[in-house]
Amino acid sequence: MNKININKNDVKNFNSKLVEIRRDFHMYPELSYEENRTSKKIKEYLDNWGIKYESNFYNNAIIASIGSKKRNKTIGFRADMDALPLTEKNDYEYKSKNNGIMHACGHDAHTTILLGLAKILKDQEYSIDGEVKLIFQPAEEASPKGGSQGVLESNKIGGLDYIFGLHMWPFIKGGTFGIISGPTMASSDHFYIKIHGESSHAAKPHLGVDSILIGSQIVQEIQSVISRNIDTLNPAVITVGKITGGTRYNILANYCELEGTVRTFDENVRDYIENKLNLILKSKEIEHECQCELIYKRGYPVVVNDKKATEFIKTVAKDCFGEDKVNEDCEISTIAEDFSYYLKKYRGSFIWFGVDGNHEPLHSDTFDIDEENLWMGSYLFAKVAEKYFE
Repeated sequence: MNKININKNDVKNFNSKLVEIRRDFHMYPELSYEENRTSKKIKEYLDNWGIKYESNFYNNAIIASIGSKKRNKTIGFRADMDALPLTEKNDYEYKSKNNGIMHACGHDAHTTILLGLAKILKDQEYSIDGEVKLIFQPAEEASPKGGSQGVLESNKIGGLDYIFGLHMWPFIKGGTFGIISGPTMASSDHFYIKIHGESSHAAKPHLGVDSILIGSQIVQEIQSVISRNIDTLNPAVITVGKITGGTRYNILANYCELEGTVRTFDENVRDYIENKLNLILKSKEIEHECQCELIYKRGYPVVVNDKKATEFIKTVAKDCFGEDKVNEDCEISTIAEDFSYYLKKYRGSFIWFGVDGNHEPLHSDTFDIDEENLWMGSYLFAKVAEKYFE
């Protein structure tokens, strides 16, 4: 059997098609678990290119397969498909046509890059001595129950020696890859704190129990958990993003609710923070004779890149683009990703693909990417497969 031989210029020349594909996805974004058109378009491309796939096993997920099973070697690549409930403010010809929905996190580019990989590898399929699986996943944004869990629970992926994914990343230079091993992206938990006090006239606060006052105290004490209870070398974040309470300016609030998130890179720290929140609430119950309830929902776990897999893709990236295109010193991120579930089952690595775009952050209503670099993502993954099957 001949060896895979991916030509860089051929992939570069395919970039105009990738731009066309990406713009189509961008114009018709769909929310988590609603990626019907997106999934249909992906299958149309796969059908046109003669690539076999499985669908109808979990929501809009698709698993394509390229190569042979003559040798028991299998490698996987994943892309997410869903968009966000956001109204796009960009004024491009390819701006979102679906009101209130936008690809503000680059998933349109992730899907496009994986389709580019599919086309490249299909043209070389006769040389692939093993199997490549391409996972098009719905609902990455649906924390705490992201689409990766459903795909994995379907058992349709089977065995993988390695799995790789990437994320468009505006926090590093465009056209570069951020590749680091170990904990890379944080776990993401969602909590609610419910405080039940007693109402009274605002001019007679001593006759009631002020739930808003108690809530404000809890917010202050929560912040001290990070600054005084967690090792400063072990990053963690607690943010209270929403406070709801009270009915009128002159009524002492008998109910207040706080809602927030916890981000950590260590399971022990994660456990500690949840327990500490419970202790804070118990102390407030004693101090104010109120009732407090904590609802703590664990979301995505930490993205932990396997050292061997990370060194592998890093070496390939340097060979493909030069050392100056690989950023090994980029910061870990408190943003979360459900690719973490694949990494709990398979050896793999999740990398960042730098975009300058219009220099807007992820989840911004003006986020955009560098379309001229799309081919780089497809080419890198193709060269990873080529190297793996040598």
